[in-house]
Amino acid sequence: MAEGFGYAGAELRALSAIDIALWDIRGKVLGQPVYQLLGGPVRENVPLYTHIQDQSFAGVTIDDAVKMARETKAAGFQAIKTDPFKLQRPAGGRFGGAYLLERLSPGAISEAVDWVAAVRDELGADYELMVDAHARFDVASAIDAARALEPYDL
Repeated sequence: MAEGFGYAGAELRALSAIDIALWDIRGKVLGQPVYQLLGGPVRENVPLYTHIQDQSFAGVTIDDAVKMARETKAAGFQAIKTDPFKLQRPAGGRFGGAYLLERLSPGAISEAVDWVAAVRDELGADYELMVDAHARFDVASAIDAARALEPYDL
């Protein structure tokens, strides 16, 4: 595995590039677009979402997140994803070649709830809001955070 990429490293990116290239070659040989080779169109359009700035970046505030959410919604995106959790792991995040799972403190979960509540309030109840935790947390922390965020209809 490529350093720092886990299961999304250089090897998988290379396999993906080869897979896409092979589909493209087959489509060219058959004179068809790849989507036809995969069964044809399944929808007329694709809803888009984007990722607003995460709380894990230094200096980003809840007010910044609310402003980005407002601007993103106004730009026409149908959903927003954000990571409301500050980094809990030590610098570098690795120990003996393995990633450390983070344990969320009650305070960190409370800060995440404040972040999500403010963004949800800005977006309204009918707008899709998602949380991306990047598979960073131990099981207990993930469960505690999910329960705390449940009222915000993620």
